[in-house]
Amino acid sequence: MTSAHRTSIAADPDLVLRMKENGSDIVMLPLDESAGVGCYLEASVSIPKQAITDGMSASFLHESSARTFELKKSSISDAVLSVFLGIASNGGWDWMVRYFETAPHLSGARRLKVKVYEQTGEETRAWEVSGSAPEVVEALRVLRNGT
Repeated sequence: MTSAHRTSIAADPDLVLRMKENGSDIVMLPLDESAGVGCYLEASVSIPKQAITDGMSASFLHESSARTFELKKSSISDAVLSVFLGIASNGGWDWMVRYFETAPHLSGARRLKVKVYEQTGEETRAWEVSGSAPEVVEALRVLRNGT
């Protein structure tokens, strides 16, 4: 197995502030935003729902009235998701790794790209991880462990 490509990225200060104000453990970020309306990948709908079912606090960055969803033909084989992990505990990381490991609609993805924003105290770190679903899971584990 080859390894996932992992890149440290800059975190937009305005976006970080909005995510902090949201207060959820897991915040789904839009693919794009225009005039205050966030456009999300349709495949991301299940992530907050599953996190809540599993006892996590989770939401979208935008309220339901300011959200649209985009269905791409390639969304089954290629998935692009942006996720903010606001972790006062390690629960957000642990849940996200477990989700990407077991989500049936992602396990068959040829290419998965995930943007992860981690808030610890006043510091925000951000990464973009891409590869097959198993490669991304392994990269998330490495990031989670700080190595």
